[in-house]
Amino acid sequence: MRSFLQEVTSSDAEVIVKYWISNISKIAMGRAFEYRKDRKMKRWGAMATAFTRIGKEIAIAVKEGGGDPAYNPRLRMAIQSAKTVNMPKANVDNAIKRAT
Repeated sequence: MRSFLQEVTSSDAEVIVKYWISNISKIAMGRAFEYRKDRKMKRWGAMATAFTRIGKEIAIAVKEGGGDPAYNPRLRMAIQSAKTVNMPKANVDNAIKRAT
């Protein structure tokens, strides 16, 4: 007798795993966990879009005026806006490094 997993193709297995992962937390953790998770995902999504937008601004500023904020006012403003949205310094440094 063949087992169930031997008869399942790889695409079927992927669907089963995705369904299980998406629904197991709802079953195991409950409504409060789902509410907190949704709030975190919404906040992290907003942070990701803000960080991406500011990273692009920094890259454009570096390409136009160089990588030193002391001599590049547009880069200074971009770094200031990054600080306003609490963008990590490592992300700012990586954006400058990528653009140079």
